[in-house]
Amino acid sequence: MFRIAHVVLLTASLCSVAFAQKNPIKQAPAEPIEEPIAAGTVLEDGTVVKAPSDEPLGTASLKMSFNGMFVQAYIHSSEPGFVGVVGLSLNKNLTYSFGLPPLLTDAVVMAWGATDGEDLDLRAALSTLPAESINLFGQALVIDEKGLWSSNVVGLTIGGKQDGNKPAPAIN
Repeated sequence: MFRIAHVVLLTASLCSVAFAQKNPIKQAPAEPIEEPIAAGTVLEDGTVVKAPSDEPLGTASLKMSFNGMFVQAYIHSSEPGFVGVVGLSLNKNLTYSFGLPPLLTDAVVMAWGATDGEDLDLRAALSTLPAESINLFGQALVIDEKGLWSSNVVGLTIGGKQDGNKPAPAIN
């Protein structure tokens, strides 16, 4: 009985192939489809075509300063109403994770907050300052209804012999 089943299956599949060859499926005439322009193509007017994923739905920018014992961060978003998070790192290496914008690799959260407008001012107090100056790098992450956006990476020098009334110079 087992051998008969294999023979029946083989015969049925050969019959279906023969039937398909005698009666091919008729296809409707295809209209020419206009191919999209590839990302990176330079148009006649000099503009470069961007991929749909290259077009961000929002943007964020960060400015930082050091005043006395406070690190101040000013986040600006292209969309009103967002949550902003500022991270600090000792290096400016970025990590590119699937689904996330590029973020500082070794960053720790300095401050976070929310606003209804397009600007957010955050401030974090430092309990002590290092005896020698340290270069830090900051980046903001903006979370709004359209998604997540990372800001530019900003350099900041803290510690050393800084006058409490004079902000430390920022590095870019």
